[in-house]
Amino acid sequence: MPSVSGGESVAANPLDLYPEVSVDAVRARLAYRQRHSGKTCAKCARVLPLSAFTTDSRKPDGLDKRCNQCKAKAARSRRIPAPTV
Repeated sequence: MPSVSGGESVAANPLDLYPEVSVDAVRARLAYRQRHSGKTCAKCARVLPLSAFTTDSRKPDGLDKRCNQCKAKAARSRRIPAPTV
């Protein structure tokens, strides 16, 4: 591996940084996403295109469980409304 000043080694391949993630697992996740043209939102239960979901690397399919609209609605409800004068 190439080294950085200070003696640290840098991985030439980004997957070397995460040895627990195999190339086959990454390819399988990509193939799954390509086979399924949509995903069901866990909140509103609508089937939406994959582009309606943000990425989440902790999930098996790499996408968040709630669609962007549901996440935005939840964020708006958490905000404190401005006081009226």
